[in-house]
Amino acid sequence: MMKTKLALLLLISLCFAASGIMEASALAIMISAIILILLFMIGRGFNIQSLEITAKDEFYQLIIAIVLLGCFFIASSSIDGIVGGKGLHGETADILNNSLSNFSSILKDIHALEKVNVEGSKYDSCQFFSAYFTTSSCGGYSVIAQPVNTAHSIISIVYIEYSSLYTIAQLGSGVLMTIIFPLGLFFYSFKFTKPVGSVLIAIAVSFYIIFPLMVILTEEVAKKTGVDKISATQPQVKDCDPKESITTNANNAREIFKGMEGYLGSTIEYALVRGLLFPIVYLLAITSTIRSVSGLAGVEIDVSAISRLM
Repeated sequence: MMKTKLALLLLISLCFAASGIMEASALAIMISAIILILLFMIGRGFNIQSLEITAKDEFYQLIIAIVLLGCFFIASSSIDGIVGGKGLHGETADILNNSLSNFSSILKDIHALEKVNVEGSKYDSCQFFSAYFTTSSCGGYSVIAQPVNTAHSIISIVYIEYSSLYTIAQLGSGVLMTIIFPLGLFFYSFKFTKPVGSVLIAIAVSFYIIFPLMVILTEEVAKKTGVDKISATQPQVKDCDPKESITTNANNAREIFKGMEGYLGSTIEYALVRGLLFPIVYLLAITSTIRSVSGLAGVEIDVSAISRLM
């Protein structure tokens, strides 16, 4: 038991020291092989047939783990070649980063529209002896402020969501995979830890290959369908003069609202498609892959709770 713990600690240290997933995975396979060779030698040296037979049986699991390692990187390299450009993860990072930039620009535009709150609060006052009069004809601006506030809240939530997706993509192609996938191969090499290894390998496949692939595919669909474009232009907020008549300022507010209606409607549609529909596609692909890959090793993962949530 102590040897197993020391081997696991050594594996984790080597994963951090390795320069990439391939090196860390190779080290995991080597450590698994060393452990099995030691078990075989101990069984042969002390004439413990059960230990010797167990070590021989576990070598078959190690061979399967090596095959899985080869399939994983062949699939990853092939997809990189098909995607082209910066490769699977580079293109995914660019797509998510561009989406973040777009939402940041939209937030700035909506923040400019929040000027209607300021204009709606303007008033004019007059003092005549002890009498003090206050008048305001800018109330129409205050009425149209609510759609702007709602749009700002929606876009802010989607911006935070895409920041999280960008972080997941960076972690999924970086340090996390140098730990999760090698650990999965290590655990898969032994029968009694094979279920744990299967789940870890399934998670690695989902976040290293499937998630970035779905990001690229949905982006291609978005470009072809035109949902990646905002059809309306941002309206300009005219200043409100509280000294003007109520009719004049109300007409100005009505013109601003007409422009806002098209722009905010187009913006919210863009945000909901990217912030609601696309993440559901990503989540479905990830959960389906985890369930399918782990199921090949006989490990059933219940994803019904996630399905009900969606």
